[in-house]
Amino acid sequence: MIAGHSLGGVMASKYAEGNPKQIKGLITMGSVLTRDNRKMNTDGTTHFKTTVPSLTIGGTKDGLLRISRIAESWYHQRENIEKAQNWMFPVIALEGVSHM
Repeated sequence: MIAGHSLGGVMASKYAEGNPKQIKGLITMGSVLTRDNRKMNTDGTTHFKTTVPSLTIGGTKDGLLRISRIAESWYHQRENIEKAQNWMFPVIALEGVSHM
């Protein structure tokens, strides 16, 4: 398991992506899986390159990683995810939380 906050979340994500046999889970706080980690399938669903299950945690009052970016992550990681990856990348927005 690896976790990272803010830019550390991006770095932890990249490390986990490159070391899936050593890292069994990822938690990003005030950070998200980057857009280059996903692609759109021909049916319009989202596919993530990483095989490491990842939890994204953001705050509604985060002035650096805005809630709109968390909402985008929620859409791709929960609402629009391909069936084979369902629930591999949950997203949580914490009410009233800043950049932690």
